[in-house]
Amino acid sequence: YAAAEVTILGKPVTIYERTAKLRIKGEGFDGIDAKDIFLDIGATGKEYLNRKKDFTLDVSSSGLVLTLLTNRKWVDLKDRDPPVQLVLKSVRFSEDGKNMLNDAIVVANVISTPSISENSKNLYDTKSQLLILTGSGFEGAKDVNLYFNPPLDVGIVYEILSIFPLKENKIKLGLRDKYSWLGVDGKAPGELRLVAIDTGGGKIMLNKDKAEDGIVVANVVESLDDVTVE
Repeated sequence: YAAAEVTILGKPVTIYERTAKLRIKGEGFDGIDAKDIFLDIGATGKEYLNRKKDFTLDVSSSGLVLTLLTNRKWVDLKDRDPPVQLVLKSVRFSEDGKNMLNDAIVVANVISTPSISENSKNLYDTKSQLLILTGSGFEGAKDVNLYFNPPLDVGIVYEILSIFPLKENKIKLGLRDKYSWLGVDGKAPGELRLVAIDTGGGKIMLNKDKAEDGIVVANVVESLDDVTVE
């Protein structure tokens, strides 16, 4: 995407509203000190993000790196249906300098940050055919990657039954024939944890700073012969 003196490269990236860093690939920043770069960036219809209040800016070999400050968001998604475009409208090399962009350009599509609700209900290792994950930030997701402990491979151990794009904050998983919610490595019955999730904006580790990583989504117990699961 050509500009007067700055070129923004690549397609818009997908990020969560609280993704730590936004990398904007571009050319024309060589020799420019980060403190001398001023941006007008934000969602259409909203105030521009404030460099002192919302993010910091650094120059890298491939362009710009914007780091979100604590408790801030790239876009407030309240009353808005994600994805919401984050638009770079101006790049200046002094506060009152000329705009180095010929036109505004979308640099990111912002989606909700997903979260998972804890669930410790019993799940029979081979006889429970359905596991429903609940949480927030799922609606609109066009794909989901799930990371479990013990490891469960999608397409082998289970399949995602929900239709994409997701229309609710639930993800339905179905156990495949002859497999177990304990995985393929013969793990002992116990907690099934979701340790990470990716709904399009990158892999998010869950409870990574706690004593045990991840969030309990089921308590897997042995399927006894006299147990019938509807």
